[in-house]
Formats: sequence, structure tokens, C-alpha cells
Amino acid sequence: MTRDKLSALLSGGGLTLPARPSWEESEARAGERRAKLPVYHLGADVGLKIVIVVFLNDRSYLVLNLIADRRCVSRICMTGGHNDMQSMSFIEGPHYHPWGLNLPKIDRIPKGLELKRAVPLDPTIVTHDQAVDFFLAELGIDSPRWLPMDWPYGRGIF
Repeated sequence: MTRDKLSALLSGGGLTLPARPSWEESEARAGERRAKLPVYHLGADVGLKIVIVVFLNDRSYLVLNLIADRRCVSRICMTGGHNDMQSMSFIEGPHYHPWGLNLPKIDRIPKGLELKRAVPLDPTIVTHDQAVDFFLAELGIDSPRWLPMDWPYGRGIF
């Protein structure tokens, strides 16, 4: 997928998540659960996915990823801090890797793309559901009717 195509999809409207997440147990990490949600544009799968990662033994942990061409192009981390590699500064706490800051200005999304740029997440975003709402809005994905999310460890303040 090209940067221009990704940009057009994320700014053009009509993006939806057609199904509730189905949580899968990770084979690599005990207690990790993942949900992979295809992103549709006007009813058709466009090759984008939202991947949500949580840990059953750490209910504060949440990572939301936008995947394009099997590469993460945007992420929210409700985890520890992150070093922003461009400004060489440390961001404390939850942070956001906006796709526009991380995709190089070249035609195709490179295989080795690393999300080096990050910004602090709005401090009013404290729950997992708020983080999902923010991420979807930032990506231009309509909020699904099934929100709030059915988290694998139940409902609560997450």
C-alpha cells in the first residue's frame, strides 16, 4: 500500500469495523490476548487491520495498532514511556505514534518501518474504551455500535 493510498483511506470517510473483536490467546506470551479487526471501506476489506493487545495479569496494559501491509503504521501505548527518536526526548506514560509522523515521505510503506515518533496521549484519556474511541477517531474509522468493548477480563474502569 502506498502512503498516498493510506492517506486517502484515512481521510476519506466510510471506514468501519464490521465485527466485534474475538480475543485470541497468544502462543508467545502467557496471559496475552489479541483481537484483530479488519477495517472496511464502504463495505469492502481494504487490507487494514486494528490489532488490540492486552494482558490478563496487567489490566492497565493496552496497545492499539493500525496494520497496513503487515506493518504497524500507527499505535497507542497505554504503557510506560517512550523515547521519541527525532526530538531525543522521553515521553512519560501513555503515548501515541501518529501514522503521519512515522511514515517516511516515500511512495511505499517500507518493510522495516519503525514507529520512532511519538507524542504524549491526551491526559484525559484514562480508560481503555476512551483510548479505543480516540484511536478510531484519529484514523477516521466510524465508532462501531458494539462499543464499549467486551474486554477479555470483563468490564470495569479499563
